Amino acid sequence: THCRTALAEAEVEYEPHVSPSITVEFPLSEASRAEAEARVPGLAGRPVSVLIWTTTPWTIPSNLAIAFHPDFEYGAYDVNGTAVIVAKDLAAPLASKTGRSFDTLLATFPGAVMERLVFRHPLYDRDSLAVLGDYVTLEAGTGAVHTAPGHGSDDYNTGVKYGLEIYAPLDAGGHYNDTVELFAGQQVWKANPHVEAALAERGRLWHREDFSHSYPHCWRCHHPVIFLATAQWFIAMEAQDLRKKALKAIADTRWIPSWGRARIEGMIANRPDWCISRQRAWGVPIPALDCTSCGQAVLTKALVDQAAGVFDTYGADAWYERPLKEFVPAGLTCASCGGTAFERESNILDVWFDSGSSHEAVLPFREDHRWPADIYLEGSDQHRGWFHSSLLVGIGTRGRAPFNQVLTHGFVMAEDGRKMSKSLGNSVSPQDVIKQSGAEILRLWASMVDYREDIRIGKEILTRTIEAYRKIRNVLRVLVANLYDFDPADDAVPVAELDEVDRWMLAKYADVATKIVKAYDDYDYPTVFQLAVQFITVDVSAFYVDVTKDRMYTYGARSAGRRSGQTVMFTVVDGLARLLAPILSVTMDELWRGLPGPREASVHMALFPRDLEGMLDDALVERWAALGTVRDVVNVALEQKRQDKTIAGNLSAAVNVRATGAPLELLRHYEAMLPTLFGVSVVRLSADDDGGATGPQVAVTRADGSKCERCWRVVPEVTSAAGREGLCPRCVDALAEAVSL
Repeated sequence: THCRTALAEAEVEYEPHVSPSITVEFPLSEASRAEAEARVPGLAGRPVSVLIWTTTPWTIPSNLAIAFHPDFEYGAYDVNGTAVIVAKDLAAPLASKTGRSFDTLLATFPGAVMERLVFRHPLYDRDSLAVLGDYVTLEAGTGAVHTAPGHGSDDYNTGVKYGLEIYAPLDAGGHYNDTVELFAGQQVWKANPHVEAALAERGRLWHREDFSHSYPHCWRCHHPVIFLATAQWFIAMEAQDLRKKALKAIADTRWIPSWGRARIEGMIANRPDWCISRQRAWGVPIPALDCTSCGQAVLTKALVDQAAGVFDTYGADAWYERPLKEFVPAGLTCASCGGTAFERESNILDVWFDSGSSHEAVLPFREDHRWPADIYLEGSDQHRGWFHSSLLVGIGTRGRAPFNQVLTHGFVMAEDGRKMSKSLGNSVSPQDVIKQSGAEILRLWASMVDYREDIRIGKEILTRTIEAYRKIRNVLRVLVANLYDFDPADDAVPVAELDEVDRWMLAKYADVATKIVKAYDDYDYPTVFQLAVQFITVDVSAFYVDVTKDRMYTYGARSAGRRSGQTVMFTVVDGLARLLAPILSVTMDELWRGLPGPREASVHMALFPRDLEGMLDDALVERWAALGTVRDVVNVALEQKRQDKTIAGNLSAAVNVRATGAPLELLRHYEAMLPTLFGVSVVRLSADDDGGATGPQVAVTRADGSKCERCWRVVPEVTSAAGREGLCPRCVDALAEAVSL
């Protein structure tokens, strides 16, 4: 009554509400007395009435019937000389509420016995027909339901079934019209106490109390709604198999997450016909005409086509601004009475029909678009909204859904899981996050949270996001810094000639890149984030960069070992820039422009990495996993010796490893590169006479020799040659390499 418009089910929200709960007596009509006594002999010789219960007293003036459940057991009770009919199971609570005795049971009978008996309205000289309805429950009330066909779905359907008038004597603002005795002109919510008073004055109000329950409210103004039967425009769900086609289209669509399919399937399968008309002063008009002679609505293809032509020229407001004759096709007549005089329809289209038609307004008319859309993206509430209406419009206009995929996300909540609220002071503004930390942090957060559920954001979560971003950025900076003198066209080393640890890095990268691409295909962004961060911080930073830093910083600039490492670092950083561009769009574009070699102007114009299969090597990864396990044991031993001051740093250490069997064989195979793997100066291997039952045994001592002033390794000897004093032979050779400036 506040917005003065019809609402679809999707526009109704249930909120707590306090309603007046009344129990009202309807006496049996004298015209039905004989029939009632014949059906239920126990009713003979005394007045008969039935009690109804309602939480909408304002609908009592519109009552035309009383509904009984055909299978429930009802009882007639002697209450002060009157046979009062209620559901037998509800007699005791009714006695407690009303303060009247229901101790004397006169008769019992199924509700079906009451059908078509006639009772009398408690306020007016009008009959109220006894009808049957399986929607009657025993959860509360009396078991007999007050029925006003103009004020409820069940009431309406029952009224149609029993041929009752669809009586709804209200205007659009919820006021009784002048035909309603006692309450003419009153607004329904304000009329409730007056209806109660009139019932009490006539001795028909048995009980009244406040009743707290969930009641439908308008989703826009949040005022309670009234149920009112009015003439509206509908799209029939069964016409031309619309419902069946929509369900098939749902099955043919990819839903992300998958539970979205079941949700919208249930809504489509059980929804009523779609009411597409609304009563508002603004909106897209329904291009229909009403015959002034008989009131019949007229809507033809010719009329719609003519209106569309006018709208193309003047816009939809032309319906209200242009002369009516511009919309009436030549020769149009009313199919009911043959009339030729019309007035324009005043209702507008449901806004969900507008939004559901958006694909028709956008996709077919732009060269860079196509119909249907690849994907629709919105919140989980849109299964009953935009997804729903778009589906039905698409089926109706083109015979299929306007989308191939539908992705649903949850809602953003505060860090503690509560809804954000200004009053609680727990709101997080995207603008504030961008101002304080940058938009990249917000993008990274969006990728790391599981959007399929409600997602949380707050100070602590953002702090973790910033830390993750810094780790990613810092590691990528290390990689790109090592490429300052690398030209991939001239300096890249073929895969077969790479150092083995470099080929291991490529294999790990290819595996992660393949999984990331699949995660993107699955819209599984948290997995993209987790794979990338794990790879960058553990495999690249903690292992590969650490193991190769000696080679990258101390070998000759154009040495095979350094070029091998640069080749892999280039491949990895180039690939990560491509893979992370959808998430860290600005950072990766900056990185992209700093990489060597010809390339697209922007990373966002480049493709994801390709030809990854050739880099995969499961056997190699397995071997290096075993070496990594030994490295972990060595690192623990090194840390202990640093703590007790035996060594100052790892390069001052000598590591003695005792092993047996396969571990010893593996270590001997890689003996030459073990110092680099462990980050120490000397590694000695020996067989474990005890059998190595607990794995390789590690002992750390201080390395003997001299410290190279350039690479800091402890070596047997350093040179005293002029200009190269204190350097190891390897560093002397590295410096002997000609450097081009």
